[in-house]
Amino acid sequence: MTPDAVAERLQSASSPVLLLGAAQSFVAELARVTGRLVVTADIGAPLFGAPGAIGIGRYEGSEWKLLRVEALCTLDAARFRLPLLLALKRAVSGDALVQLPGLRRGMAAAELVTGAIALTGARTVLLGSEEAEAALVGELTASGVEWFHVAGERDRSRGRTSRTGLWDNYLDGATTSAVPLDEVSLLGAPPPIEAADAWPGRQVALLDAEQRTLALGEALGIEGHELLVKAASFDKQDVRALLTRDARRSSSGFLATDRHAPIAADAQPDLQAKEYDTGAPVTLSLSSAKAALVNGVFGDPLLHVRLRHLKRSLLFDLGDSARLPTRIVHQVSDVFISHAHFDHIGGFLWFLRSCLGSPVPRRLFGPPGLVGHIQGMVAGIHWDRIGERGPVFELTEVSERETVSYRLKVGVDGLENLGTRPLTDGVLVDEAAFRVRVTTLDHGIPVLAFAFEEARVFQVRKDALVKSGYDPGAWLSTLKTHLHRGEHDAQVELPDGSSRSVEALARELVLERPGNKLCYATDLDDNASNRQRLAALAREAAIFVCEASFLSKDAHLARATQHLTARACGEIAAAANVRTLVPFHFSKRYERDVGPLYDEVRAAFPRLRA
Repeated sequence: MTPDAVAERLQSASSPVLLLGAAQSFVAELARVTGRLVVTADIGAPLFGAPGAIGIGRYEGSEWKLLRVEALCTLDAARFRLPLLLALKRAVSGDALVQLPGLRRGMAAAELVTGAIALTGARTVLLGSEEAEAALVGELTASGVEWFHVAGERDRSRGRTSRTGLWDNYLDGATTSAVPLDEVSLLGAPPPIEAADAWPGRQVALLDAEQRTLALGEALGIEGHELLVKAASFDKQDVRALLTRDARRSSSGFLATDRHAPIAADAQPDLQAKEYDTGAPVTLSLSSAKAALVNGVFGDPLLHVRLRHLKRSLLFDLGDSARLPTRIVHQVSDVFISHAHFDHIGGFLWFLRSCLGSPVPRRLFGPPGLVGHIQGMVAGIHWDRIGERGPVFELTEVSERETVSYRLKVGVDGLENLGTRPLTDGVLVDEAAFRVRVTTLDHGIPVLAFAFEEARVFQVRKDALVKSGYDPGAWLSTLKTHLHRGEHDAQVELPDGSSRSVEALARELVLERPGNKLCYATDLDDNASNRQRLAALAREAAIFVCEASFLSKDAHLARATQHLTARACGEIAAAANVRTLVPFHFSKRYERDVGPLYDEVRAAFPRLRA
């Protein structure tokens, strides 16, 4: 639709209107025709104002007039989407036109669109691409908004050069002021004051007592306890806080994301004398996935693996799930349960409740007996009002040579036998983007250990990207998503508005290499067979998550409960030649002083994540 046609359709609309993926020229013309206030929230490539901030303004005559900004001090809308949404709530009022960040798919895009609709009260969304509609149709439908396509596509000029030019224009006429750092609160992700080299070029904002932006500027350096800032004039008496995140001018002069902020020398932690945060989730990263031990190293086992490009999650074990947001469940496709002790399966009822109303079947894998355990928990609840809305689970019991699967629908008696298949080379799940292998260990009962293996990793060649002339952007994530799904004939919309096939772009821009492996093992007896089987499964793993329940001085407790000692954990990691070891599932008897456990692991295997 043209701007005039859209303006006519919006005549009776009094709520904000969201725009996703529309061209700058289209937004400008729509603003001119309607006379509406415009809020540009595409912080990496805003229509006007300053990168790293939400801009509020109007289109007057043939140019933008900036009224004020809400500073964020980051160009990364996906990473800092919660602060962006909160700033957007403060910035939007009336019937404003709101330009959203250029994210079109994935969890970040879904959460941003859903959050923006809820926080602004928007009832209309204008989409600049069919790709965005295909990726977000579920969120748009559930939010109850109307949406339609508009003319124009994203402009090609919105790269780092134009972003830096916009930033330089914003700073034109700014003066240098000194801000006493010991008199203000430091917000966001500030580097240590002692790390003087980490401050120059960093985007900073000065905030008042209500955290409204008084001035947005660029740090020039630290002198004593004062930060020199280049910014528009402001009243120092009103300054209560200084905000900074990861937007920073690079050594080449471009405003970009600072990926490697240094740490002050005296802030470096001493690993030998460290106070371990044992209750916090342990976060891990592979090329195509992020993982987290949700309950830390002492809590119930629950490993969440999020597949970056597939809008999908996997769970390994189902212990206490209170820390796992319910929204995560809607992304979970598969759950891999090591065994049915309470601390490994007790979270199933939470999982079951979170799946109510969802028509998507979830797959659960576990050792023999899994079906009876799940049936028992489901049977403990009256389902007289569930009707046909009961969730569906595909339950697979895994033995050493074969698997047998059943379909269970909550509210329906009985099971559907889905058949038996041989277990070849331990491959339990084999898809285009990843596979999961399994081996059976002994814990007095059969216990499963799992290995998540990336099928392949796709890396964009920076030299080829520069040579191609295309600016980086969300289209690269789209390209990788299609590659992970094996969709080589799909078309990718490029920054200049043209389209090319995934196959052609991959041939020109992408390096493909074997993926990494994450191995997960817990609750096993320290015997030769277990050691051999687990070392084979974990061989050359990038990350090995393994229990280390007891100190060797308490080996009698380890033998009695058929768990590993910290030393045994380290020795298995060394035998498997893993890259990084993450010990966990510690006995709570060591909660007051976990250091000796890590020391014992480290003596056998030094490359550990503590």
